[in-house]
Amino acid sequence: MIEVTASSEDAEQSKPAPDIFKAVLRKLKLENGDAVAIGDSPYDAEAAGKAGIRTIGVLCGGLTEQSLRQAGCAEVYPGPASLYTRFKHSDPRDI
Repeated sequence: MIEVTASSEDAEQSKPAPDIFKAVLRKLKLENGDAVAIGDSPYDAEAAGKAGIRTIGVLCGGLTEQSLRQAGCAEVYPGPASLYTRFKHSDPRDI
């Protein structure tokens, strides 16, 4: 179920600025520590990190695990199926 959506219209600046993540936090009425971002690029991790959100990287964007980890990803999964399998058994606060 999708609870909210966000687009470039909700952000003054694009990634790696944190604007889009801050907009989603506002819309969901969440604190940054209660959220986890999932992304496939260093820009996703950098932007989420600037918003104080932990990030999981997924290797489906053609980039390396090292580049995602250097950008701040706490975990990196080889693809969406692996993310789903591991994430559904995890506590997001432990990421």
